[in-house]
Amino acid sequence: AVSAAGALLYFFQPVRKDSLSLIDKVSCAQSGTEMILDAATIKNLELMKNLRDGGRKDSLLDIIDFTVTSMGCRLIRNWLLQPLLSCVDIEKRLDAVSEFLSCTIERKELREGMKEIFDLERLKGKISLAVAHARDLVSLKKSLLPLPQIKNMIRPFSSKAIKKIYKFWDNAQDLVE
Repeated sequence: AVSAAGALLYFFQPVRKDSLSLIDKVSCAQSGTEMILDAATIKNLELMKNLRDGGRKDSLLDIIDFTVTSMGCRLIRNWLLQPLLSCVDIEKRLDAVSEFLSCTIERKELREGMKEIFDLERLKGKISLAVAHARDLVSLKKSLLPLPQIKNMIRPFSSKAIKKIYKFWDNAQDLVE
């Protein structure tokens, strides 16, 4: 695995020197935690696109994606493309979803708070590549400001998955200052 990662980096070095700074870790996909779906399965199950016209409308992603951020949409997309195999992990995720669905007011407040957050993954990439503009840094600051409030919003939730997020949450306030 290490040699494969090295070969990959060696291949990309002359092609995309500027992008290598985006790679902060290399990890092996553990066979056994997530299902590996081939292109035909993804297409036939209409996970991302419908079979009628190849558009997103009426795909599974379109039906279940109620996220309010680009990051949330990517997360749902990844969950659909790499479904969990472990019943325990599936139950934890379902418990978290169930809890969000049952706490209507809290969910609405959380969604409103999340709307203030720009695409942090995209901003991180621009900053890492040193192509960020001043407005990107302002967007980053605006995105980090509501994090303490959002963390407090998830504190009352009791599902294991949400508790784990709360436990490892970093408000990144040192970056705001």
